[in-house]
Amino acid sequence: MALLSSERAVSELILSSVCLCASAFDGLRCELAIDSCDSASCQNNATCIDTSPGWECKCPPWVSKSSH
Repeated sequence: MALLSSERAVSELILSSVCLCASAFDGLRCELAIDSCDSASCQNNATCIDTSPGWECKCPPWVSKSSH
């Protein structure tokens, strides 16, 4: 018995599985750690610290920290 194209697509979808990486990882086997600091925009000589998930800017001692 021949399958309709929609039945084949559903069959393939059911037989295959997809693994989703945790938010801080990427790659076929989740082997690549994503550095959130690549997209960070720390200012005033602040140092970016990669946290899971996201990033944080650590201000130098001579700069006061303010929230926006």
